[in-house]
Amino acid sequence: MEQNNDLLVVDDNVDSAESLAMLLDLCGYPTRLAHDGPTALDAVEAALPRTVILDISMPGMDGYEVARRLRARYSAEQLQLVGLSGYGDQESHRQAQAAGFDRLLVKPVDVDAIIAVLKK
Repeated sequence: MEQNNDLLVVDDNVDSAESLAMLLDLCGYPTRLAHDGPTALDAVEAALPRTVILDISMPGMDGYEVARRLRARYSAEQLQLVGLSGYGDQESHRQAQAAGFDRLLVKPVDVDAIIAVLKK
């Protein structure tokens, strides 16, 4: 599968996802959306994005499970995983790393912080 330069934003909060996607689009980062874990997995399979920005707390399949499934298939060189969480404590960072996230950002996330991660 050929990778594209799109980003995939995954968040069950539709307004938050759409707002973030709009800001990233305006900053020159083409962005697609998914609002649950299974849809996110399908979206990555259909068109491998460069980066998935993934909310941790989603009903059903949470962000940790989505990250584990993506990491089982794609390396960090193939796919960057950025987690978004309301929690920034040491345990949250440990869980994110164990699930395969490259970075964990704490909500509310500053768009400049996301762009800094995307530029790396």
